[in-house]
Amino acid sequence: MTKRNFKRMYTAPYAVPLALSMAVFSAFAADVSSVTTGKNGSGGYEVQIGGSGFGKVRSYSLNNPARIVVDIPNAKSHLLEKITEVTHPVVSSVAVIEGDDRVRATINLAKAMPYDIVEKDNRITVVVKDTHSVSSQNTKTKRSTVGGQNRFAAVDFRRGNEGQGSVRIMLPNDNTVVDVQRVGNRVVAKLQGAAFAKTKRLNVNDFNTPVRSVDIYKNQLSIATNSDAFEIVSYQSDNVFSIEFNKPNEDALANQALLPGDSNKKYTGEPLSLNFQDIDVRAVLQLIGDFTNTNVVVSDAVSGSITLRLNNVPWDQALDIILQTKGLSKQENGDVIYIAPSADIAANKRAAYEVANVEKELAPIQQQLIQVQYARAENLEKIIEDTKKSGSKNNKTQVTDSLLSNRGSVSVDARTNTLIINDVPSSIEKVRRLVAKLDVAVNQVLIDARIVTASNNFAHELGVRWGGAFVGATDDVAFGGAGNLAGADAITSSANQNIANTGQAFPTTVPNLANRLGVNLAAAKPTGSIGLSLLGSDFLVDLELSAMQDEGRGEIISSPRVIAQDGGEATIEQGTQLAYNKLDQSGNTVTEWKDIPLKLTVRPKIAPNNKVDLDLEIRKDSPGTVFNGEPSIDTNSIVTQVLVDNGETVVLGGVYEQRKTKSVSKVPVLGDLPLVGRAFRRDSNEVRKNELLIFVTPKIIDKRYTSRDKFVEIRD
Repeated sequence: MTKRNFKRMYTAPYAVPLALSMAVFSAFAADVSSVTTGKNGSGGYEVQIGGSGFGKVRSYSLNNPARIVVDIPNAKSHLLEKITEVTHPVVSSVAVIEGDDRVRATINLAKAMPYDIVEKDNRITVVVKDTHSVSSQNTKTKRSTVGGQNRFAAVDFRRGNEGQGSVRIMLPNDNTVVDVQRVGNRVVAKLQGAAFAKTKRLNVNDFNTPVRSVDIYKNQLSIATNSDAFEIVSYQSDNVFSIEFNKPNEDALANQALLPGDSNKKYTGEPLSLNFQDIDVRAVLQLIGDFTNTNVVVSDAVSGSITLRLNNVPWDQALDIILQTKGLSKQENGDVIYIAPSADIAANKRAAYEVANVEKELAPIQQQLIQVQYARAENLEKIIEDTKKSGSKNNKTQVTDSLLSNRGSVSVDARTNTLIINDVPSSIEKVRRLVAKLDVAVNQVLIDARIVTASNNFAHELGVRWGGAFVGATDDVAFGGAGNLAGADAITSSANQNIANTGQAFPTTVPNLANRLGVNLAAAKPTGSIGLSLLGSDFLVDLELSAMQDEGRGEIISSPRVIAQDGGEATIEQGTQLAYNKLDQSGNTVTEWKDIPLKLTVRPKIAPNNKVDLDLEIRKDSPGTVFNGEPSIDTNSIVTQVLVDNGETVVLGGVYEQRKTKSVSKVPVLGDLPLVGRAFRRDSNEVRKNELLIFVTPKIIDKRYTSRDKFVEIRD
């Protein structure tokens, strides 16, 4: 157990003892007792950490800031000074800090350099290779690789378990130096003494990491990110140099934005206890800085005293309490905390804002071209222009919330889909960040619609027709009958003629069938019939039974398909045209054409839960019945909005129509008689069923299959 106690005595009449205490429990298995530095015989610089009981030591290097970190687990530091200053062009200092479960030695460098680490005889030796040594060694490496060994570097990209992106550079040897610099939302990594084999671009936006793409040039990488809200860590293990891009902790960012004293703010500082009465504010601020090993700069305007009694409070919360009590604020710049009255901090921010505005107004105008890959440059131009809002202040135009400055402008080259920006560098960088967020490949949706028209028809008809003719004579008078008056007249006239000529009525001429039928109720389109005739010496009877039964089923399937971007609209249409004749104002006949389309119009929107919101309009027309020589049009359409799972089929709607027709044609009175009534009537039944169903199936097409560059190998 370690316990830190701070006590300060005052001789003022009202001064009382002051104390600060903090307790940390741990079990230590290793000790750090010494740190020595100096040059070695090969021209490098050595940092030796002496002690005992060293376990498995872990080390890594950082590029920004340049440093080498050595972690000794379960160790305790016995050093009197935490920081050892070094006067060397490469190594500036060595800081040894004891933590809860380790001792961390940080070797601060002027720039990133290769190193070796050796653990032997209770001594950890870190050898930092000098620039000249590395350069000469790289020269030897180049000469040796001419003989056939590989001196080219390779690039790989991986996604971590927590969504971080890792750009891995496989160096030709572990002595190759990589210089990493962050420029806005880009990170540039330059190789010294090595080169890449091919110049190309890696599109890694689909991995859902902060990294959007990696452009590989001859001896450097240009890594583009989706925004500037990311953290990078670079380190080297053997000949593999890794640059990790970590997503910012959203909770930590939100917590930093909370004001001191907010009940929702969380503090993570090391706990401490303060018991002060009437202590100078500057003194307690300096005391907290010493306890936390933090650089604290206090303004001359800070004065007064304060009385505190805090027990096991995180040091950052204690600092906020002091600042809130005394009307102070803080500004953090790297490892330095500047404390001043809140009014002074606000004034400094206003002055800095005014200076930035003046610098922007005086900065030279630059022109940059931004190549847009997926979006349309004219749409982005409109968004950029829309942010340029004008207001009125003292009869002067003032621009607020604008990506462009007052002197800035944006134009578009539609042929190359390029934005042309003319503005100061800071505004151009803001435009670049916006374009980086908006210029992304969006998913596409395949909409498969099916329009099914089904029909089922049934018709049944039973009919009869019968009639006859007869003739007779008494002395010199003939009489006869048939199905109608014309038939009766014909057979009677023939009989009278025979009597006049021969004195006998026979043989007579038989009327034709149409004149013999007394009941003519046959089926309209019979599919079967049977006829019977009975002929005697003076009579003829005709009888015919006919029947019809018709059944039919039909199914028409129309399946329009179209692909649309997420949020975009697509239309597909196919059909014919019908001709209509009409009279114009002069009375001349003119022909007009009417479309009969099969049309699908859709606007899909992909929801976060992988569902698809569809705005749909489906129309299917067909030629209908002809009236007075002019054709009609049967229309079927639907306009709706529906939410569908990806790949699922949903029925948008349907229309079911059933028509039943029963008709009877009969001879009055006689057709209603039982049994014999069948000979005096015709029965017909007809049933028609029509059904319309509309289905739709949306399928999300992965953007990885649409944004793949098929010609990258040809260009390389």
